[in-house]
Amino acid sequence: NLQLIVCSHSAEILAGTFERSSCKLFHLRNGSMLARVQYNDHGEIRDLLRRLGSSESEALLYKGTVSVEGPTDVEVIQRGFDDLVSKYRIKARGGRSVVEGDIKLLQDAENKGEEIGNHFFVFDLDRKPTQLQNSENVRFLQLDRVCLENYLLDCEIICALSREAEFSDRPKNTESDVETVLKAIAVGQIGEVASRNVFRKLGLESVCFKMDALTKGTPEIVASALFEQITENANRLKLGEESKFQADFVDMFKLENETLCKMWDSRWVQLCDGKRLFDELRRQKHFKGDLLKLKKEIVHRMKIKKTSDYNDLHTKISQLLVH
Repeated sequence: NLQLIVCSHSAEILAGTFERSSCKLFHLRNGSMLARVQYNDHGEIRDLLRRLGSSESEALLYKGTVSVEGPTDVEVIQRGFDDLVSKYRIKARGGRSVVEGDIKLLQDAENKGEEIGNHFFVFDLDRKPTQLQNSENVRFLQLDRVCLENYLLDCEIICALSREAEFSDRPKNTESDVETVLKAIAVGQIGEVASRNVFRKLGLESVCFKMDALTKGTPEIVASALFEQITENANRLKLGEESKFQADFVDMFKLENETLCKMWDSRWVQLCDGKRLFDELRRQKHFKGDLLKLKKEIVHRMKIKKTSDYNDLHTKISQLLVH
């Protein structure tokens, strides 16, 4: 009839409690909140946490999990913001859609009253603001620039790195030289962005089939459901003759391109695709070798210099992790 109360950070002890019905596990969330981890919740919680690359014991050992889109994001954030994230698990999830899916799944479990721990997400803007909302235990930061790399476009630091043989064989003389190169690559993306915007304005983005129609029942019902969608798409695609469509598209493109050029002239750092810009820098042989190493060195030097862009992102991540 002996009862032991143990407070432990040992992964082995914590994991062992999940294997014994005689043990009860509680999560000391803070100085005044003690949450029971229910055994009948383990299956669902385990599935959710495994999707995040975490175990139940890890969720209890760390302050929380910070999930990002890709491995580069993990490395850059750990390199530049270790003072903020050293007590968090940082996990790459494989893309924006996966991240948003994880947020929804975790919030569903949270709404059911399950113990999920604290989870935080950082993901790109991608020119598409999310419709999700933060909750008590699932919070996110959607960057206000196209991607994380947009914060690394520091002309002074990039100029200095271009003079180091480890990173470049084409040293730049001044920051202005670097800005000229970066801006030229950035504004070179405008044409594609303009085309995509016109594509969306013409309603072509919504032309698709909902594949759940194939599960409607008999072949006759499936065929009817598919034909209804075919009719909707056909009506959406009544754009006239090819020559008229081409003329309309070109006119809309010119207007869109002109608008974007004016906007990007002063805001190209925020609006371009930073990932592609770095790829193009290497393709044009302005830099060489491992781009991840270059990005990590940039954020490290930004941290040392406390640049405005670094401080801005540091503040955003810090506010995300306040709980």
